[in-house]
Amino acid sequence: MLFRNFWILGVIVGLINSYIIRSRILSIVRQNPELKQEGEQLTKGYFFALTLPWLILGILQLAGGFSDFSYMFSRDLNNIYVLLSRGFIIFCLLLYLYWMVFRNGARSLIKFKLIRGLFSENERGLKFVALVGTTASIISFVMMK
Repeated sequence: MLFRNFWILGVIVGLINSYIIRSRILSIVRQNPELKQEGEQLTKGYFFALTLPWLILGILQLAGGFSDFSYMFSRDLNNIYVLLSRGFIIFCLLLYLYWMVFRNGARSLIKFKLIRGLFSENERGLKFVALVGTTASIISFVMMK
């Protein structure tokens, strides 16, 4: 049952994380009102980035008649739903990388204190991690047979 509806769990966790991120952003905006517009955009972006992919993958699972979320790892590359799910995941990874590197995503994460740890103040380091992580994810996903 859990694996059949895993995408629903992903949406719920995305909603919870969006709420947490929104509260963090709002606390920064209260201290710096000039960041309100950027904070609102970041909040909306996080909401969609954390929930929409799960919803689309769930719709593909249901439309394809698959019993659980592992359909996207199927070796049946003649199945349009498997190809669409893989293509969608790669698209999401590339969109994330584009945002981090070219749309000041790394800077926004630092500005709103949404990153903790080693690269919490290092924009170039965040961009590097995004590049390496995205590249490794895409390579492993494409090489999956």
